[in-house]
Amino acid sequence: MIQCIWLAATIIAGTTPSLEVLISHTQSWQSSVASVDISSFDLGALLAEDECVQLVNNSFADTSDETLRTVACTDKRVVVLTEGEVTRTIALGGFPVFAAYSSPSGRYVVVHAGHNLPSEPRAMRINTETGEKVEFSTHPDGPPDAPWLQVHDDGSTAARIGDDVWLLDEDLNLVGNSETIGLKHPTYLSSSENGQVNFVFDDGYKLFDGHGGMIGHLLVEGIEGVGGASSVPTSHPEMSSDGSIVLVPLHCGQLLIDGISGRLLAKDLNYGGQTGCVSSGGEYIAYTQDALAPAPGAWFLQIAEKASFLDGRPPSVRLSVRPHPIALARDGTTLVGVFDTSTNTTKYMVLDHELTPIYLSETMCGMQGYGADISETGRRVVHQSTESGVRWRFTVIGL
Repeated sequence: MIQCIWLAATIIAGTTPSLEVLISHTQSWQSSVASVDISSFDLGALLAEDECVQLVNNSFADTSDETLRTVACTDKRVVVLTEGEVTRTIALGGFPVFAAYSSPSGRYVVVHAGHNLPSEPRAMRINTETGEKVEFSTHPDGPPDAPWLQVHDDGSTAARIGDDVWLLDEDLNLVGNSETIGLKHPTYLSSSENGQVNFVFDDGYKLFDGHGGMIGHLLVEGIEGVGGASSVPTSHPEMSSDGSIVLVPLHCGQLLIDGISGRLLAKDLNYGGQTGCVSSGGEYIAYTQDALAPAPGAWFLQIAEKASFLDGRPPSVRLSVRPHPIALARDGTTLVGVFDTSTNTTKYMVLDHELTPIYLSETMCGMQGYGADISETGRRVVHQSTESGVRWRFTVIGL
């Protein structure tokens, strides 16, 4: 059954108008039901019982029909499912898989053997479009551990282990590392879609290009209201696909940084910052903040145009359940996972840019944001099925 959220608007005199969302009950959604198309596909039915899934990446093509493409990596093969096409598989040839990573579109998958191989190369890059497989080292002269790895849609990679970062170009040649970039103790490595902009927290907020050239270094001391432990990101920053906008969640709020110049664009330090996301072109920003005071135990979800963020604190939705922004369309339509800490249950929610709910899924057990995505136009959504006891089945929503 399709459901929607009951909304109550609250405007506080003399303050920014906001919406208070009371998810105390749901009601049947009677309007526009005919416009919603629900289908599903069962990845699990294609897998053998002894196959272990390491990675699932769902993405919608940037075309008029917004075709869904699913790339899954198991310990034996890569499976590629595209709507309207025959399922393809690429065998890994016995390569031992400890960890798997995907580029945003799923064009490239990288598997890493970790300690399962005695020497380098311990990684293999698979081109899911051509089937080409190349063995390489994600972090030359580094430890055998699997790294925190960013795989880009041009085939380049950015890896981090401890205080070291390695940049490889699309031909998998080493083009930069912590020494050449000038990094001391980098953490929270994030990259744009093609790796042209990379971020680390290291004596401030540093941005560098795909070859290690410094774009900008934003010092903590230069930002009023930020300092000490509050300056440390709470999770990995999110970027627009082109790297022009970087959203950094902090213990004291959120920073918005220009990915082209490295300068601070805006900040929201009203509440503790949590997860967030940015639309592909940086048109819209969505993020979560903890309402530590004056209302502990509540959360705020912001969805705003970039211009609104720059003008001041954007309007917000107050929730009694923990929201997790997953993906943003170019028009601000946002896919959110909402987690009820009291019942340990999750639902998927879609809101438009005016914070109006469009879709609410059935209840699931636990937070299952894995593999969820929204198309560029906001017309299509994919998330894990809510059916009990079913693994690797996905629901596709046409809005």
